[in-house]
Amino acid sequence: PGMSAVIRDRNGGSVPFGGFILSASHNPGGIDEDFGIKYNCENGGPAPEKVTDGIFEHTKTIKEYKTLDDKFPEIDIDTIGATQLADGASVDVFSTTDDH
Repeated sequence: PGMSAVIRDRNGGSVPFGGFILSASHNPGGIDEDFGIKYNCENGGPAPEKVTDGIFEHTKTIKEYKTLDDKFPEIDIDTIGATQLADGASVDVFSTTDDH
């Protein structure tokens, strides 16, 4: 519920059109089936099957992926705040309970 509130109501420079939520309680995957992912649309609610089916079909066409390895700065996810990236983007760490 906290991330759904963030997707719906978050202010501060960008308005999300949805968000991927990483959660052990949704669509279990991974070696121990203890990790899952879901996508919520801009209203904060679960995406329609048409959208998630489209995302899934797209994942089948991925031929390669790149990692940032040492090019990405260390981000302290226990500290609220923004980390500026070299390309002008930023990573914001915030409490979802503030928006919920």
